[in-house]
Amino acid sequence: TKEGFNYGKRERERERERERERERERERERERENKREREREREREREREREREKAFPKLIPENTQ
Repeated sequence: TKEGFNYGKRERERERERERERERERERERERENKREREREREREREREREREKAFPKLIPENTQ
C-alpha cells in the first residue's frame, strides 16, 4: 500500500540519519583522540627540554646585566 511504502521510505531515511549521526560521533572521537595525542607530544617535548636543561644548564655570565 501507499502508506506502507511511505513508512518504509521514512524508516530508511531515519536509518540514514542515524548512520550520519554515528559517523559524526566517530569523527568527533577521532578529533578528541588527535587532540589528546598532540597534548601528549607537547608534554614529551617539554620533558625533553627539562632533561636538556638539567644536562646542559644555560651558561649565563654573572657580570652581564
